[in-house]
Amino acid sequence: PFLFSSPAPKTIDGQGLEGFQLGDSKHVFASLRKENAELREFLKIGKMRDYRIEIAQTIIRDPKNWKKRLVIDKGKDRGLEVGMFVLSANAGSNIETKYSVSGRILSVSEHSSEIGTIFDDFFSMSVMIGEEGIPAALRGGDLPALVYFDSSLIKGGEFTVFSSPYSEFSAPYIPIGTTIMEEGSDLFKLIDRLPFKPWAEIQDIRFVIIVAPKAGAAGSTK
Repeated sequence: PFLFSSPAPKTIDGQGLEGFQLGDSKHVFASLRKENAELREFLKIGKMRDYRIEIAQTIIRDPKNWKKRLVIDKGKDRGLEVGMFVLSANAGSNIETKYSVSGRILSVSEHSSEIGTIFDDFFSMSVMIGEEGIPAALRGGDLPALVYFDSSLIKGGEFTVFSSPYSEFSAPYIPIGTTIMEEGSDLFKLIDRLPFKPWAEIQDIRFVIIVAPKAGAAGSTK
């Protein structure tokens, strides 16, 4: 009932992705190596000195729950914890960054972790809406949506959504996706829910990037 991917990759630390190879997925990581400088630059957003990078491969996906759950090949042995957020590649070439938040860790064993994507009912995250940084919460599910925001500040429309600086397990200002206008919405009507579209390609997550707090940093329990 499960789909298994190729053998586990070597460990990569936060200093770089050089030398990374992986069987059938070698071309994926070769491309990632080429994007190393871009990835480093992207991850300077926020106080990245307090974070480290782990890269993990997807090893299990259940066809019956494809959009919501997956298992990766890193766990407690690499310092991963329940609640940490993961990034993966974006779906379209017209998106301004190559990686965005796609899910968070729901459970951890010694050498693997289960991820709930943005489409999972248990997913939630503190976020900011637009360049103004309007605080909100992203609630996962079949129809992800933004809730708990000041409706007087938003009348509808499309806004980029970023991770919040107040989120315990996520580096701040990492893009997640955009709000979307529902058909027939009134731009001048106060609203308490904004439909949300993630940028990440959820259907084909081959690897994830975990941006984890360093030991002793804010948000770390080590």
